[in-house]
Amino acid sequence: MHIPSPPQHLKPLFHPGAAWLLALLWCLLPSPSWAWPVDMEFLLKEGQTRFVKLPAAEWLEVDEPSIATAELFETQEVLLEAKKPGMALVLVYAEGKMGIWRLRVEHASPPKPAQNTTATAAHNPGANPLVEAQQACPKLLFQTHTLPKISGNVDTEACRKALLFLLMQPGWLAKELELVFETETLASQLKEIHHALEQSLGPGKLTLRYVGATLEMSGKLSPAEHRKALWGAFFHAAGRIALDDGIHVVPPPSTLPPKILPPLTATPKEKKP
Repeated sequence: MHIPSPPQHLKPLFHPGAAWLLALLWCLLPSPSWAWPVDMEFLLKEGQTRFVKLPAAEWLEVDEPSIATAELFETQEVLLEAKKPGMALVLVYAEGKMGIWRLRVEHASPPKPAQNTTATAAHNPGANPLVEAQQACPKLLFQTHTLPKISGNVDTEACRKALLFLLMQPGWLAKELELVFETETLASQLKEIHHALEQSLGPGKLTLRYVGATLEMSGKLSPAEHRKALWGAFFHAAGRIALDDGIHVVPPPSTLPPKILPPLTATPKEKKP
């Protein structure tokens, strides 16, 4: 089956034989990154609050505010508050860069352990994301003894998808990855991101392209659309990849009614005596 090439504005700008250059660029990427896994993870008890100090932040947003909330203060401190058990993600944005935090909220008192969990996993090893990723990515080295780490070459689409699912799981952090993506896998990822953003924003609003190991995004969006684009790109991408956010954010028109000035009246001329 013939797979058509992506449009010109979706094609990576590096040469297919420059995998060694991509590996070099990978070591120079700034942190935070914009793709799975998350940059930081916080474990909170139900009802617990915690302050986190940031060097800089313009705004943040939580995907599941019913589970946890995050409030940014002028002092660049963030107040995290756990509402109920579950997991929530926080998008932190500053100066064209974004980071993602995971908030894991546990019960205030430990719940009763689930029954037959071990037996189910033992009889269904395919349900284990780590096992699936190891099978789909034979060229990757997985280290799970202390801090989970992954290094190696992502050279197939099956490997990229299995890795994406694995990195969505708790415990994985962006700083523990040393991955090299082949050109074909990056092109597939770019098409997936582009398709997802067209579905949520509409066609023609964004231009995406790779420059080296950096994804460039450009276009004109409202603040709400801008946030939706950042979330969408994150949810469909794997690996410690840098983002160049060149999106021009256009404020929405004012909803206040126009100020109506009283009509001008001519001043009557004084009659000469």
